[in-house]
Amino acid sequence: ELDKDLTVARINRGFALMNAGNLTAAETDFTASITEDPENPLPYGLRASCRLLRGDAAGAQADYQQVIQMDEKNP
Repeated sequence: ELDKDLTVARINRGFALMNAGNLTAAETDFTASITEDPENPLPYGLRASCRLLRGDAAGAQADYQQVIQMDEKNP
């Protein structure tokens, strides 16, 4: 069962880690958040930013594309 509070906490921690420069740990949190709530576009966008900062343009593009597809489903 989905625990929204845990997912939000994990996203927030990932954001803080990304801002602190700990990109690997941040990406891990964003990926866990996606696993917990795959219909939430926020962790995809944040993981994309994190991947871009790490130099993973292909991974970032895939995540950004996912956000766009999710947005098209919910105009």
